Amino acid sequence: MTETAMPRRLATVVLLLAPLALATPASAYSKAANYLIKQQIRVACDGRPGRIRPEGVIERDLTGDGHKDLIINHDGIECRAEWSRSGYCGASACSVHIYVREGALLVHKTELLTGGIRIGRGSRPRISFYSLTEQRMVPMRWNGRTFD
Repeated sequence: MTETAMPRRLATVVLLLAPLALATPASAYSKAANYLIKQQIRVACDGRPGRIRPEGVIERDLTGDGHKDLIINHDGIECRAEWSRSGYCGASACSVHIYVREGALLVHKTELLTGGIRIGRGSRPRISFYSLTEQRMVPMRWNGRTFD
């Protein structure tokens, strides 16, 4: 094998495997999260088939109790009709749903209409979302009962 053939072959393998690394299998999420993800896709796509990109789902502890909570961002949902956006996205914002784990269930705590969302570090991270009315990122955090 020549010196240039090996890097080319390696690059080809990397390019073929890259999409697999980017796709998060549904089994990577909890059963409760999978149920809610499917429900949000069904609602977003008016019952038509759809999918959610990995960046549309965040499953991690948001409340500091050690259990994974869930954020579903409709910006990550694509509906099969020409792979259009979620019906819950407008020109500059999409619905974002935040669920908190209570026992075996994920309970809906809030819905935001936002142009973007970022999650900080730590066991009770700051969640920053882009407020269309304030035209800036606005922070919120779990206070033990709700996000404020």
